[in-house]
Amino acid sequence: SIPDEKPFPGQKYPDEQIVRFLATWKRRKRNDYFSTNIGREDDDIFSENMKALEINSLNPVHLEVMHGFGYRAYGVSYMPSTIMACRNGLSILGLDKNVKMRQWDGHFLPFKDAEMSMVIAGKAGYYQPNQNEFAKEVGRIAKPGGEILLFYLSSRHSYCRYLDQVKGNIFRFNEQHPNPKLVGAYIFFASPLALEKIWEPWFKVEIKYFEFNTWYQFSSFYVVTGIRNKARVMNEG
Repeated sequence: SIPDEKPFPGQKYPDEQIVRFLATWKRRKRNDYFSTNIGREDDDIFSENMKALEINSLNPVHLEVMHGFGYRAYGVSYMPSTIMACRNGLSILGLDKNVKMRQWDGHFLPFKDAEMSMVIAGKAGYYQPNQNEFAKEVGRIAKPGGEILLFYLSSRHSYCRYLDQVKGNIFRFNEQHPNPKLVGAYIFFASPLALEKIWEPWFKVEIKYFEFNTWYQFSSFYVVTGIRNKARVMNEG
């Protein structure tokens, strides 16, 4: 992972929450991990012939887990420093030949149509101001029956105290944000109804909600899970 220059308030070490997750995830069973049981629960979906993508990977954790579940795992990021850090982490884990990192321009994903069986975006979703274009691109690379797991901030997340509205659903992190690297970053902030409208042309979706308070502050998310429609809608936008 890429450590912050200083620990967040309430933490002793930089990126302490990631260290805690790394220290515990291997003790969990498959059904305990958040990226499983999205749609189908049979073991047939965990196949070596299936590819999984994490958009804007920040560290090797999810990539390692997807590989462990039998997927051919890929990660993309538009930040060269993040790609380098992920590759170094994968090398330490002995996965540099099995899990691939690619450069992303923030718009067009570097994969073929209908190539991915699963697409995960823990943060990339709400950092895309143009949600319709983002959904179209994810829909393009997801194969029919493929799954998505996308996180979006809810109005209860403590990050909301650092947001200033720019226009409509577009917000900006203000100078009060504890991580100076994120000040000025634009995000998309929406209701479950708006998220359904964005993603349903491409996926049969379900909007879930969860919250936890085990890191440096209260976290609260809407989670978009879904299965790719079997009928391709590439020309419908």
